Amino acid sequence: MPTERPFYRGARFKDEATARDAYVSAEQRVFEAFADISAYRFQLDRVWHVAVVAAEPPSSALQRAVEDAMGGGEQVDLPADVLSALLSRHREVIRHRLPWVEGHYRPGERFDA
Repeated sequence: MPTERPFYRGARFKDEATARDAYVSAEQRVFEAFADISAYRFQLDRVWHVAVVAAEPPSSALQRAVEDAMGGGEQVDLPADVLSALLSRHREVIRHRLPWVEGHYRPGERFDA
């Protein structure tokens, strides 16, 4: 049986505060849904981004909630290597069935999945 394609939504934001607000909102909606989905906030080429990824598409209600949370940004397609790293990190968390993982990295620190 074929597996679903991974799900993701990515958006870029004008500043850190706007990205933080979108991330916190997306994170809260993911937490409340108790779904196998991950939210990330990061800089890419010095521009703030938020991404939500999952191995399979979540419910349509959760997809709408995520899109609403990220509505203050401009929807973007993430570079393949960035998406791959985020999905790899997501799969690692899910593989260990960890209930919640949060990590913080400062600008200039490399995130390795």
